[in-house]
Amino acid sequence: MYPYFLSGQFDADASVLRAARERNDAMPAVAAEMVEAILESEGVDMEGARVLLLGVTYKADIAELRNSPSIPLARHLADAGATVSAVDPLIEDWSGLDGMEPTALSAAEAAPADVVVLATPHEEFTRLEWDRFDAPILDGRGAIDDGDVSAPVYRIGGRWP
Repeated sequence: MYPYFLSGQFDADASVLRAARERNDAMPAVAAEMVEAILESEGVDMEGARVLLLGVTYKADIAELRNSPSIPLARHLADAGATVSAVDPLIEDWSGLDGMEPTALSAAEAAPADVVVLATPHEEFTRLEWDRFDAPILDGRGAIDDGDVSAPVYRIGGRWP
């Protein structure tokens, strides 16, 4: 939901909507901190870390980039020295998406990653065999069943390493 959109639709306290927007805007930085903590727990420095970002669009199975938290997340990670490979089957034009290298899913599954971040749970990703990545996973949308994965799975708002 877009809090700014709601502000004109209802008689609502603007400060509450502003606070919601600020909280949403801060989440990519929180996710980047969590990625760094995961890497640290694995003995990997952020500088030079290989991050696989699955899903760049704002919502699953919809080709909408506006307000996508994946874009600032990738920038935070790249600015901290990580190499971010991104997979999104719905993006055709990657121009302007700084901080990430577009990657095909088949190539991503074959390449080593230090951490996997599921940012947008496209249908294609829900059928993945997560153990193929042999890396800890940050599930940003609560879409992965921990019982199906031998690697550690962390969640935004959940346990940290």
